Amino acid sequence: MKRFLLFIVCFFSIAAQARNVKEAFLSMPVDMLQEVSEESRTELIESYEANSDTAISVLNKLDENLFIETLTETYFRLNMGNTDIQIIVLPTDHSRLYCFIRTTCAPACDSRIEFYSANWEKLNASNYITVVPPSSFFDNYEDSSLSQNISLMQFDYNEESNRLIQTNNSSQISDSNDRGKAKATVRNEKTEYYWDNRKFVQE
Repeated sequence: MKRFLLFIVCFFSIAAQARNVKEAFLSMPVDMLQEVSEESRTELIESYEANSDTAISVLNKLDENLFIETLTETYFRLNMGNTDIQIIVLPTDHSRLYCFIRTTCAPACDSRIEFYSANWEKLNASNYITVVPPSSFFDNYEDSSLSQNISLMQFDYNEESNRLIQTNNSSQISDSNDRGKAKATVRNEKTEYYWDNRKFVQE
């Protein structure tokens, strides 16, 4: 009897975690997306599924237009004006997890990347990605004004190639105090990562 009950618990635990990205978006904790009510989330999904070839917008709590850019089984992107969010459902050896990316552009874009279990429990991001530092994108970085500025890193997921793309936008920051300081030379602008069922690995 105990073995049977354990089987039932394990079965439903796995089933509960086997969610697609639509269900992940609808079940996201309210405090992670305070601008969008639960009713607006449902309305966004229903409108997109009924008119997937047209960007149907919904007003959020701040009377800003929201619309879904992409919705597949494993990838979701929501445009909220100067901000957008991405949710990626990532397979693991035993289950799956969510990668959540929030990007704000003002005007240079900066992203926050986080990882969650299928029950939206926050995980340690360093276990799932080692982010390339700004210095790797430039020559003579330490001697330039960029080393004194806030680094702006943008992350975008390309579902067709299954690659996570990191773009360094730090060079878009300018300051009057930068005059007379060395200019950093751009070595490369982007870095790509692939998912190996355990973490994002730099290519």
